[in-house]
Amino acid sequence: MAKTEDKSKTVQVLAEEIKQSSAAIVTDYRGLTVRQMGTLRQLLRREGCRYRVAKNTLMRRALAAAEAPDLGAMLEGPTAVVFCPSDPLPVARVLAGFIRENRLPVLKGGVLQGKLMTAEQVRELATMPGREVLLAQLVGAVQSPLAGLVGALQGLLRNAMMTVQAYAEQKASA
Repeated sequence: MAKTEDKSKTVQVLAEEIKQSSAAIVTDYRGLTVRQMGTLRQLLRREGCRYRVAKNTLMRRALAAAEAPDLGAMLEGPTAVVFCPSDPLPVARVLAGFIRENRLPVLKGGVLQGKLMTAEQVRELATMPGREVLLAQLVGAVQSPLAGLVGALQGLLRNAMMTVQAYAEQKASA
């Protein structure tokens, strides 16, 4: 009975983490040493995330309990999941950097705000600019036409003033 209670508690904990996460990235942790696993967990913890190894059957139950999409083939073989309660971009960067340095763990895919992502999409997520950069680009895109309009209006006003001034000089000399 104790094992069943432990498993149901694990499912509840996983379901709660799934509900609180904006993204979850699934990896295969085979080949990672204990030291590498500790280092990766520490790097991800700095970003406010958790790297959890879970049995696939328990993870499937937790996904069902949290009413999250089924990860299907991602939950085959040894599986660890990064739960990201906040912005997943820096987490994807940390994970991609760790993989680049160590050639491990292997990305399987993930979920971002309830939508499934492939491993390639997770890699693309790591290369996207951060939130601040995207906001700055948005402000620049909105500001650019306005700046052009202001410049055009200033040019029209300057031309009108020069025309009036030339007319006044012509009348004064005549």
